[in-house]
Amino acid sequence: MKGWEKTAPLNLQCQPKTEGSVNGQKTEGRRATNYEFVTALLHAGLIDIDVLAERVAGVPRERVLPGFLLRAEGFIERRRAGAFTFLLLEQGDVDAASASIETALASIPGHALGRARLLPARVEVLLAAGDVAAAQDGASELGLIAGAYPTVALRAAALGAEGAVAAARGERSSLAQLRESWRLWRETPAPFEAARIGVLLARARLAAGDRGGALLEIDAAAAAFERLGAQPDLLRARALASELRGTA
Repeated sequence: MKGWEKTAPLNLQCQPKTEGSVNGQKTEGRRATNYEFVTALLHAGLIDIDVLAERVAGVPRERVLPGFLLRAEGFIERRRAGAFTFLLLEQGDVDAASASIETALASIPGHALGRARLLPARVEVLLAAGDVAAAQDGASELGLIAGAYPTVALRAAALGAEGAVAAARGERSSLAQLRESWRLWRETPAPFEAARIGVLLARARLAAGDRGGALLEIDAAAAAFERLGAQPDLLRARALASELRGTA
């Protein structure tokens, strides 16, 4: 992430119109911003949300396309809403986390791409609340969005959500779904998301009676959290590892 920020400017301003030809007829290209590129970088974890917010705030309104800043600012708001929901969940306040994520989702039309960033948080909150049926609805919606916008990150997120729900139901299919989600996050690459899926894999393997495999998964996840400086996740992973080893 930091390496990308040091080597490439984040240009949010309009690009010039371009010209071309189709069947000999001169055509004028549309004005464009690199909004899609920027949001793809965010989804891949290659630029920090606070960096984008700072850059968006500093761009003169008259030098960008109509609607672009609204879309960018909406993306920032949704990203932060998801992060706030996870924070509440980490603090054990499931009711507040649920209210937070439902409020954020209510402002976005059903099955819109903007909901994809928030749906994994909704699934996790609902599973924490024990509402597996509603969590399945969230996972299914994320799967529909991933089908409409076939990117590696969306596919990984959808498989992770489906796998988490299947694991909550005790279904063995969760292992295959979570493994594929982990593989895709590694391919993106998104090491934090991959490590979080690794924790789910550890729990799923333990439920299937594979304690040794569960230990391998949780140790790998803990090592990734340590490299990333994700202290809360690291502490939880180490606690699970200690429990599996009988040293808790």
